[in-house]
Amino acid sequence: MPSETFGAGLEEVRALLRAGRFGEALAAADAFSRRHPREPDLLVCRGLACAALERYEEEVAAYEAALALDPEHAEARMNLGVAHLSAARPGPARQAFREVLKVRPGDIQASLHLAGACLMDEAPQEAAEILERVTGENPDNAEAWLNLGVSYASLGRSNEAANCFKTARQLRPDDPRPSLNLGALRFSENRPSQAVDEYIRALSLTPSDPDARFNLALAHLALKEHAPAVIQFREVCRLRPSDVEARLYLGNALLDTEDLAGAAGAYAEVLRLDPERPEVHYNLGVIHARNGQTQPALEAFRKALACHPEDVEARVYLGVVHMMRSEIPDAAREFEEAIRRSPDHAEARYNLGVALCRMNKKEAARAHCLRLRELNPELAERLNNWILAP
Repeated sequence: MPSETFGAGLEEVRALLRAGRFGEALAAADAFSRRHPREPDLLVCRGLACAALERYEEEVAAYEAALALDPEHAEARMNLGVAHLSAARPGPARQAFREVLKVRPGDIQASLHLAGACLMDEAPQEAAEILERVTGENPDNAEAWLNLGVSYASLGRSNEAANCFKTARQLRPDDPRPSLNLGALRFSENRPSQAVDEYIRALSLTPSDPDARFNLALAHLALKEHAPAVIQFREVCRLRPSDVEARLYLGNALLDTEDLAGAAGAYAEVLRLDPERPEVHYNLGVIHARNGQTQPALEAFRKALACHPEDVEARVYLGVVHMMRSEIPDAAREFEEAIRRSPDHAEARYNLGVALCRMNKKEAARAHCLRLRELNPELAERLNNWILAP
């Protein structure tokens, strides 16, 4: 078949890729490849179509086939590295990008990809060395400064990381990522007030970013600013309705502000999405107990223990609810089991002592009072008052 026919066919495939018609592009690439089986450019197009269709194994196979025909095909090698990087396989990605750089030593994109693969592979020192060279040769490359900041942050070089993020922001003021990274850096340095400022700045550029809002809420919580944290967690839940952690944090923040009804609603949504959350069952039990709703409280603590039998706190609270219902023997059994699992749990010993007193077993209660004098003298005194009461 004449070469111009092949060229026209290759351009047809590329046009379909540019138009976003990836299924048709793949079919056309396969059809032309059957007639031109030794054309690496067609195989690269096949790989691009597979990438868009999220067919990772076929994408990799296409690039590898192209490289088998032309080992120095830089586009195939670069795309192979990107495919591995997208599939979170940093080792093969690093190898591919290094091969690209052997053919094209000054390829900035390959260097940036290689640094990204190093970061994914937990090799921040190598990433930093690559990016230091890139920023030295290309000081206006915002992406390189941003990733250099990430590398320095991973190495614990906080001041240098902050300067890199600021440089990236100066070069690309409409990019929220430098501010997001600065926010994360300040939060890791236990400087939540500055983290709040950075996240707010980032959100002015990307108001629909749920991760930025989640991190802003965490920074507010670190400052004990529960009201703005609640606002941000609610917005995360709106933007990402299936976000279990955001709903959990929302419930916790509402509980901290004594909004028991709001917290219960948030926890109910968590359990709708993920029923096996013992901490949520526990918190719901606490809310029901505080509201005097002992039956749902019992059910909640039992569910917490079904999910996590080793949870001593849930067991103690279950015993407390039995006490509220005057089910003293049941309460005593829960406190005894809690002590068996955690012999130094002062609250469990105190409550067991009270239960024993209420069952007229004061001599047994005295033994727990003696142990409490070592664990918690205040609780020991309170239990002693129960023992001495007529």
